[in-house]
Amino acid sequence: MKAGNIGHNTGSIEWEVFIFLCKQGLSADTLGIPSHLELDRVDWQALYLISHKNLVRPLVHRGLVNSSVKDYVTLDILKRFKEAHVYRIRKNMKQAMELKTILKLLAQKNIHPIPYKGVLLSQSAFQSLGLREVADIDLLVDFNDFPEIEALFLSRNYVPTIEMRKEFRPIFFKQNIEYNFDLYDGEKRLFHVEPHWQIGSDGWQTNLNYHDVLPLTRKREFLGEQINLLTPEGFLITTSLHHGGGEIWNSIKYLSDITAILKTFKKDLDWKVVVGISGEMKVKNLVLLGVELANRILGAPVPDDVKMLLQNKRIQSQAVAIEEELKEGTPRGKSIGRYLRQIRYHVFLREHYSTKLKVIYHGFVQIFVPNIFDYQYIGNNNKKYWQMFLTKPFRMVRQHLKRG
Repeated sequence: MKAGNIGHNTGSIEWEVFIFLCKQGLSADTLGIPSHLELDRVDWQALYLISHKNLVRPLVHRGLVNSSVKDYVTLDILKRFKEAHVYRIRKNMKQAMELKTILKLLAQKNIHPIPYKGVLLSQSAFQSLGLREVADIDLLVDFNDFPEIEALFLSRNYVPTIEMRKEFRPIFFKQNIEYNFDLYDGEKRLFHVEPHWQIGSDGWQTNLNYHDVLPLTRKREFLGEQINLLTPEGFLITTSLHHGGGEIWNSIKYLSDITAILKTFKKDLDWKVVVGISGEMKVKNLVLLGVELANRILGAPVPDDVKMLLQNKRIQSQAVAIEEELKEGTPRGKSIGRYLRQIRYHVFLREHYSTKLKVIYHGFVQIFVPNIFDYQYIGNNNKKYWQMFLTKPFRMVRQHLKRG
């Protein structure tokens, strides 16, 4: 493999070593290096890029430090891994302090969001603030509280990530599940906060709201503040819905999240609650698919009775396809092909016909009804909403041709 090529072949030595280092990074014990791994043949630049693409450089660095593989790594690559890890520790510390401040200010208004993913997942499941690459602060909120939440962020000099004309706001809030804010220091973005009123979209039928998830939390202390902290079952279900809904488990980072949850909460996780609640919410196969992928790729611990559930043909078929995509380094991003892949994935995987039909319906509507991309499209400046129904096909063709 040529250095700098982020893609990787199914049987590449770099991929195998990368997966081993992720496993080691997730383990408290020193793992034996598989005898077939020829470490002197590894292209370490390529392995670094695979780690970067999959957003797990701190985890891989920990795996290197805790194994003799580091003896084979070039000094410059080892230095880059260390720098990425140190940077992440500092960045996540700042994220944690900002999260604490936001939760404290909202609590003063009797608003108590549910933080999920982010630094809380890193601290709770990875048991280290710096092992998980965190991009933003995610909050699940009661939609009725949003006007006060927006006012608070604006009062702290945050700005909306998306600027839109006032007349589009009612339509936007009906179509979307989040409205985001950014805090800048000059041109540098310091924080990106995502208040969600649903975990996932109607389109992927992962639309659990604040009141659905609140029973999966307990009052716990975080940096001196009492917050709604997810239970082990809450962490597993909410993380799975994000990673397995729109993202289709397209990064080893997502599988490392599930593995960390299953390892850390092995003794506490109530599988009857997980299977029961995810079944009631019609998202069971999404959750179990993540468990299957984490088990087969990263060796996540799974009880025997749960392993029997993982033998479901839909789960196994998707697991094989996704593992292959991960190995091949299938490009992520927005495209027509990717969108159709998401629809097929949900229609095939989901267990209820009502869910499948809703996915197809929303997928069809999304093609024709103007959305946030149309509001932002420069060619639609000064156009009314109804006019965007006419211009949307042309906007989609231009943008997808440009990406191609």
